[in-house]
Amino acid sequence: MAVKLDMSKAYDKVEWPFLEGIMGRMGFNDGWINLIMLCVKTVTYSVLVNGEPSGMIHPTRGIRQDYSLLFCKATLEECGKVLDILKNYEDASGQKINRSKTALFFSKATEGDIKDHIKEAWGVPEIMQYEKYLGLPSFVGKGKKASFKYIKERVWRKLQGWKGKLLSQA
Repeated sequence: MAVKLDMSKAYDKVEWPFLEGIMGRMGFNDGWINLIMLCVKTVTYSVLVNGEPSGMIHPTRGIRQDYSLLFCKATLEECGKVLDILKNYEDASGQKINRSKTALFFSKATEGDIKDHIKEAWGVPEIMQYEKYLGLPSFVGKGKKASFKYIKERVWRKLQGWKGKLLSQA
């Protein structure tokens, strides 16, 4: 099974010393840690006031975050271990699983009662194979052409519309 994991408030919760310490404890080379921390710490923001940039903000914590994908066997034991690890991470980092944006995906071979128990343990819904995220399929199997055919068709329709507009202006 796969877990599309979203951690709530990742951006404003991760303390930079915590991130640096975790990488050190995991055995990353000091040069690598310094390079990553340089990327993390050099971000700045500008605020628009009346449409004009006004000053720079230099944050002291937070990281940009995308979804994470976790994979494990679709058993209650494996899912319990993953949930325990995530609980430890939550306790150490202050972040929490964002259950409204986290979802599970099961293979066709997973039995219905197992799916139900796992969904209950996680407290999150199942992603169905046909669902989309940001307009793209959540999962693409062997039928890649069929999965992306609708994108090709939408682009083609847009091009035809533009072609018609350009010709009518001439």
